[in-house]
Amino acid sequence: MEEEPVQRTFGALSSLVTEDGEAATLALTGELDLDSTPAIEVALAEALGHYSRIVLDLDELTFMDSTGIAALVRIKRESERRGVEVTVRLGRSPARRVLDLVRVSEYLGVED
Repeated sequence: MEEEPVQRTFGALSSLVTEDGEAATLALTGELDLDSTPAIEVALAEALGHYSRIVLDLDELTFMDSTGIAALVRIKRESERRGVEVTVRLGRSPARRVLDLVRVSEYLGVED
């Protein structure tokens, strides 16, 4: 049974979680920065305990600073440790350029 989407707001960032069985998509809109990163890390750490696959949809992300990048890398490491598949969907997000510049796109499992 598919759950209703859950939307949360963390400062200049909002998240929408949709579930489909053992998988979840976490769509972020706005700015992933020093202010919003801790809340997203907590939400993702919780999700790692409930799903076998998580898609981080960053298509609507307008800004990401180094704390956001570091958080994505930490979540990826933790997902590998727990055996959870995590992929990052970027679409046309400006985050694509940032992740390419710091050369973590491939590690994070970026998909279009």
